[in-house]
Amino acid sequence: MPDLRYLDAKDKFLNYAFDVFHEYYPDRDIFNQQFDAIPTDSEKNLFLMIASFYKFLVKDGAYVCEDPEFPKRIDYIDETYKYIAIMALIEAMYTKEKYVEFYKWLMREAKSESKIFPITNQAELQGLYNQYKAQHGATRKALAFFQSLDDSVKRYVTTKITVDRQAQPIKSLARLLYQIRSDFLHHAKLVLEFGAMTALAVFSKRDRKTIQSSFTIDDMKLIFESGVLKRFGFSPQRRRI
Repeated sequence: MPDLRYLDAKDKFLNYAFDVFHEYYPDRDIFNQQFDAIPTDSEKNLFLMIASFYKFLVKDGAYVCEDPEFPKRIDYIDETYKYIAIMALIEAMYTKEKYVEFYKWLMREAKSESKIFPITNQAELQGLYNQYKAQHGATRKALAFFQSLDDSVKRYVTTKITVDRQAQPIKSLARLLYQIRSDFLHHAKLVLEFGAMTALAVFSKRDRKTIQSSFTIDDMKLIFESGVLKRFGFSPQRRRI
C-alpha cells in the first residue's frame, strides 16, 4: 500500500500548505481548486509533505541558541540550517525511487542484458559511474529544479551571483548551489554566502573560484516557493519575483 499519510489528513496539511502559499492567491478557493487538479494521489501527498515540512523547517522554523553567553539567534547558523533544509526538500521533490549505491547499481546492471563486466580500465569505470550519476546522482535533482523555473525567476538568480566576476547560466549556478549544500554535509563548511549583509555583496572562495553574492536566504525562499508551485502544476495569481 502506498504511504499517503499527508493526504489522509488532507484538511490539516492543506491548511499548512495554504499558510505557506497564501500570498500567491487572492482567496483559498482558487488554491484548493489547483490542489485538486494535481493528477495523482501520490503527487498530492508529496506536495502536502513538501509544503508542510517547508513551513515548519524554514518559514516558521529557526535555529535558537540557548547558551546565555551567545546571541539567541546566530544569523549564519540559522541561514545554514534553512538552506540545507530547502536543498533537502528539492531533492525529495525529484526523487522517484530509493537510493541505490554504486556497487548495487553495478550488480543490478550486470544481471540485466547490459554486458558491463569485465571492467578493464579506469575510463570504462568512469563511464559507468557517469551513467550511475545520471540516474541516481543528487546533483541532477537540483539541476532539474532550477532548470524548471520560470525565465523571470532564472534571470533573478543569475543577477544575484557571479563567479570570478562573470555572470553564469542557471545550470552552472544550480551546480554551485548544490556544491554549497554538499560542502556543509561532507566538510561542515557553513553557508556564508546568503546572510543579511549580502545587500552589500559577500565574497567567498569555492574550488579556487571567487563567488560574489547579493543573494539572501529570503531570495532562496521565494525561488523555492516559485519552483514548488511550478513543479506541481499550480498557477499563482500573484507573482512575488
